[in-house]
Amino acid sequence: MDCPRDDVEMTELTEGEERFLFHCKECGGLWLDAADLNRILLHAGLQTLEGMGGRANPDTDAGECPVDNVGLLAVESQH
Repeated sequence: MDCPRDDVEMTELTEGEERFLFHCKECGGLWLDAADLNRILLHAGLQTLEGMGGRANPDTDAGECPVDNVGLLAVESQH
């Protein structure tokens, strides 16, 4: 998978046999899907994405999803 920011191949990090997240060695960015992020947040005793709330910022160029090339939407936390 290519990094949506740098367009370079990201390193796949795994936990057991499950894909966990992708890491870009160029910018240090991480990519994971919402279900994996929610799992991490819950494990740390934090609210899930849905519980955090937030508002979309259409003025931010968030790039494209590296999985299916759909435009990404930047969401700013309300907390």
